[in-house]
Amino acid sequence: MTALETTPQLLEENYSVRKDKMTALLELRGVLNLLEANKSDSPPLETDINTELKLLFISKIDSATHSNTVSAENWGSAKALWKAIKDRFASNESSNRARVFNDFLYAKFKEDHFEVFVTDIKVAINKLVNVGIELPQDILAYLILFKLLDTLQLLKRQIMHSDKALTVQFVCNHLTQFNNKNCAETKEASSNNQAALISTRNQRSHRNNENRGGQAGTGASGGPRRCTTGYHNPKQDPSSR
Repeated sequence: MTALETTPQLLEENYSVRKDKMTALLELRGVLNLLEANKSDSPPLETDINTELKLLFISKIDSATHSNTVSAENWGSAKALWKAIKDRFASNESSNRARVFNDFLYAKFKEDHFEVFVTDIKVAINKLVNVGIELPQDILAYLILFKLLDTLQLLKRQIMHSDKALTVQFVCNHLTQFNNKNCAETKEASSNNQAALISTRNQRSHRNNENRGGQAGTGASGGPRRCTTGYHNPKQDPSSR
């Protein structure tokens, strides 16, 4: 299986995993040091290797990353492409660090998308680490809790007043458990409502069948059946007597 087939697509959320796999692959090919050499007199890549690596880098990035990394100046050089990709995701330059931090700071919480929110937060924090921003766990945890809606104040207090260390993983676990419990309760309530609705329909159907079946019948004494709810016997009218 070729390197092109085994290397994952580079997305905004999987840079850390993809970086490890790509680095291992380049080390295996013996070209990692050549790609990362900064000296002007470092030997260039051989033509066939440069072509293969260009194909590998360009074909394994999404359109957003392509727009932000590939240019007319670097598309012909695997070394330049490799540097542009690393700068995009892991550069310690202030502009890139600010961009990554803003992505985390302004991540939105949506009450009906708990799982997506937890995933987005974990990805955003991994990006912070990649660009050299490592905040204390409790600070990150407070920033996550700050994003929750006012309707979740009770959950926030439960998390903050826990006797366990306040970490990102602890907060994410609590959010996941809370979401799972809510989903289970909603599913159970829906099942109960459906069962009650079916029972009500069955009762109505049973009463209607009784009424229809007794319209031509007689009373317990053998005489005409008396008027009842849902059934009128005209013979019981005073005018018919």
